[in-house]
Amino acid sequence: MENLKKQGESDYNIFNTLYSNSDEVRHTMFLQSFLDPEGLHYQNDLFLSEFIKACKIIDFELDTLNTRVYREYGDMHNKIDIYITDGNKHIIIENKIWANDQNEQIARYIDIIKKEIEQDYDKISDQDIFNKMLVLYLTPFKREPNKNSLGKYEIQGNFLEKPNHKIQYKNITYEKEILEWIYKIENKTKNLNCKELFVLFCQYEKVIKNIVNKGNEMKNADLKKLIRKYYTTCIDIYTNINSVENEIISEFLEYLYNALKEELKGSKTWRLQEYNKDNLVNYNKANGVIDVIIIEHKKNDNKHKVIQIKKVDRTLVDICLKCENSDISMIKVFFNNEELAVYLYNKTKNQQEKLANEMSEKIKEELDKSR
Repeated sequence: MENLKKQGESDYNIFNTLYSNSDEVRHTMFLQSFLDPEGLHYQNDLFLSEFIKACKIIDFELDTLNTRVYREYGDMHNKIDIYITDGNKHIIIENKIWANDQNEQIARYIDIIKKEIEQDYDKISDQDIFNKMLVLYLTPFKREPNKNSLGKYEIQGNFLEKPNHKIQYKNITYEKEILEWIYKIENKTKNLNCKELFVLFCQYEKVIKNIVNKGNEMKNADLKKLIRKYYTTCIDIYTNINSVENEIISEFLEYLYNALKEELKGSKTWRLQEYNKDNLVNYNKANGVIDVIIIEHKKNDNKHKVIQIKKVDRTLVDICLKCENSDISMIKVFFNNEELAVYLYNKTKNQQEKLANEMSEKIKEELDKSR
């Protein structure tokens, strides 16, 4: 260790020296300075385009080469943390590390940009204006803004909605999207002749990881207090958690079964094995839940496919289509590598049915490949 120190190895970090890890204003300043294509980094839209990719908002079609990025945009009472616009599309970023939301904060920011867009058109409908807008809510971990901050808007999936109007919306995090953005930039800058940008982002990566770890410590400490206070209730929850998870997943498999039944209706090769009194045990449906869906070959009784629940590790659960010599995983394509029960718990019935339909189409494609 001493030899490494003598060779220049250190724990020195310019960000930690100049300001607190959780200083929202400083983080906003850093992000805006690099997202701006006209910033002093002289890398044009490199940082902005990689940010758009990391946040998976490519379909918003922002012209990153002709974009300006502003910090604390608005008037003295309403300042948008980061405002990104190419003159046609408009992105509002609200940056919250540990601070609380202000009353109707996001609703007020939307109104500011709405009025500016209206000035560029002689006549334009509210929904056409909202189609040009995207709200990003940036937090250390996934945390939605409170209802007071949204005013009359409500979060409905990927939109902020109020009667007859909706705006694209996404909750992004330092833990996921910002770290992914940093990794992308490190990879892009490590081979530049000048290493300043690479070193800067390596140090910023450490700051973000400190924020994430601090957040985990805070959450764990609060959780332990709650467990102590409600210990017997927590024991009851712990002993029943598996059965609740099974019910959540089983409900989705019912949607998937019905979607597959419709999808395979015209298939000359495959059909679903129906529930009946003789095979209920195969599905574990006798106990009120489904563990598996069986797809039979119409001409070969010995040939079938199985859709089953599969444990990937101690916590991660996947849905797989079991084919001859391989399992086709659904978790990456459809569940964003999230824990299955948690992912499904946050979805409405309509969203789950839509997901089931999309998955059944994918399964049908795989079945057609293996006739």
